[in-house]
Amino acid sequence: MFFKLNFLIILSRPKKEGFSSYFIENQDNIDRMSELDLYSRIMFFVRFAIILMFFVFGVYVLFSPNLDYIPRNFRVIFAIFILLYGFYRLVSSLQKIKKNREEEL
Repeated sequence: MFFKLNFLIILSRPKKEGFSSYFIENQDNIDRMSELDLYSRIMFFVRFAIILMFFVFGVYVLFSPNLDYIPRNFRVIFAIFILLYGFYRLVSSLQKIKKNREEEL
């Protein structure tokens, strides 16, 4: 909603000639970049929190005495799938971060 409102304000703003219009247009770009940067920072922590939860849950399923009613071989297979999925998410997140850094340069 904020982005749409900001976009409408930009469209309704009268065009001015000279340095001030250049500054206003660049300030809008800077505002958009800072919003995207804040979003990417938040998503960075969310991604790694989810990855950490997958690893913790995988280890919990593998070693928890509370799950003794589940046969050991099923727990091991399930824990391996959870840990592999956590590893997959880790690798894909690191590749996404690497790609974003290369695009910034």
